[in-house]
Amino acid sequence: MEPLIMLQHKIKFQRMARLFYLILLCGVIGGGVTIAHAEGGYNYATQWGTLGNGLGQFNRPVSIAIDKQGNLYVADMYNHRIQKFNSNGTYVTQWGTFGAGQGQFSSPSAVAVDSRGYVYVADSNNYRIQQFNSNGSYLTQWGSLGAGDGQFFFPSSVSVDSNGNVFVITNNQRTTLQFNVNASWNNQGAQPFTKPYGVTVDVEGNIYVVDYVNHRIRKFNRYGGAIMQWGSRGSGVGQFQAPEGIAVDSQGNVYVADTGNHRIQKFTTTTPISNNTYLSKLDGISANAHVGDRPLIAGILISGGTKRVMVRASSVEGVLDPAVEIFTYPDRKSVAKNDAWVAHPAAAELTANKLTPARSTDAAMILELSPGLYTAEVTRNTPLAGLGIVEVYDMNVFTGMSHSSQFGGISANAYIGDKPMISGILISGGTKRLMVRASSVDGMIDPSVEVFTYPDRQSLGKNDAWTTDPLMATELTAKQFTPARTTDAAMILELPPGLYTAEVTRTPGTTNFGAGILEVYDID
Repeated sequence: MEPLIMLQHKIKFQRMARLFYLILLCGVIGGGVTIAHAEGGYNYATQWGTLGNGLGQFNRPVSIAIDKQGNLYVADMYNHRIQKFNSNGTYVTQWGTFGAGQGQFSSPSAVAVDSRGYVYVADSNNYRIQQFNSNGSYLTQWGSLGAGDGQFFFPSSVSVDSNGNVFVITNNQRTTLQFNVNASWNNQGAQPFTKPYGVTVDVEGNIYVVDYVNHRIRKFNRYGGAIMQWGSRGSGVGQFQAPEGIAVDSQGNVYVADTGNHRIQKFTTTTPISNNTYLSKLDGISANAHVGDRPLIAGILISGGTKRVMVRASSVEGVLDPAVEIFTYPDRKSVAKNDAWVAHPAAAELTANKLTPARSTDAAMILELSPGLYTAEVTRNTPLAGLGIVEVYDMNVFTGMSHSSQFGGISANAYIGDKPMISGILISGGTKRLMVRASSVDGMIDPSVEVFTYPDRQSLGKNDAWTTDPLMATELTAKQFTPARTTDAAMILELPPGLYTAEVTRTPGTTNFGAGILEVYDID
């Protein structure tokens, strides 16, 4: 298979070993479940187009691109032109005729739009890429027939990333797909497609694939985990005949080039993307560690608005009698305190939502926290030391209310010896990109961090020195997330909705005990 070519700034080429955020070719990652997910589905909205060469008609529409204003550009292959429409399907303009001259096409197979509004067309039978402005005025072109850098054999797909890099796939590579996850190959659950054509990614990182032979659309999360599918063979509403192109706008609406039916179909999501509601949320945290002379401390970062939270401190094995107190950070002003949940005014609400701790001596409370930094500190009411857990949950998880606030970050601070420090993470609504960092507070321990699914405990990533992965280290440095020491641990993960644990231990082969801190930040 010929390598994928990246065209940077229109004319600079280099061969790629791997790509981030985009798709590569080879085999699909995906689960076997392909039913509607709890996040919602899609409703048919409208359609336009019939077979013909008039305005708004098509003869094999194969590719769709959407600009920032929501305008659609359609590669009308056998009419050798690009047609432009608004989001409702109203015709705006067109350009192109059959030929090999500037602005002419021979079976254009794909179209893409960059952040500046420039339009890129894969002029397949002319073995080139042409660039235009948003009104169709010719700007430049590159490519010729061949297998060398900057040459093509029937370019069949073109896309542009946020940095203006142009990605081209040639026709003989259109076999199967593979998604790149966390800057590394993931070959688990390989599931080949038969001729996957159009592919696009929405603003939340979900991936949409046009399953050409099966006349349907399939949606995956960033991990390649199947979310849902829709469509069947036919000409009715929501049916397809050999579809080839797909695009998603900023609101999550999906447009499909229903090629064999010579039309465009639009589908609206039942969970539209909103600037005021976090669909992908870090909804809950917990920290589990030994509580003795040193407290167990959880850090909380709230952004976007006031958040109503439940804070709970419990004894894991029944030895500890815990108390929990919330402080502002860094000025350490006490916000609330509890050492027995049955005495708190929120006891009835805790009971109604089945959030009561196991023991009457455990602590819990419900309170509202404004945007800012806080610490939840667990201490003991009696001389007995033991294993304790502190939990902080967004009460909207239990009431079902949407909200404009979110947990922007969490942390846990505890003494690490023979037992690990364990933090629980709850994510809902969509895939969340997180930075997980484990550091030594006093320089005594050499920490290692590993993230697991819960409760089946499948490892999703592990690190014991953040500098060992150059690519991830570069991003950590750019985002100013680097730990203080090279022996500290950090990694970036993309986690779909679910429960997880992050566990901090001493790196194997080290013997020192000491205070450690685990931090989890939303880096989106």
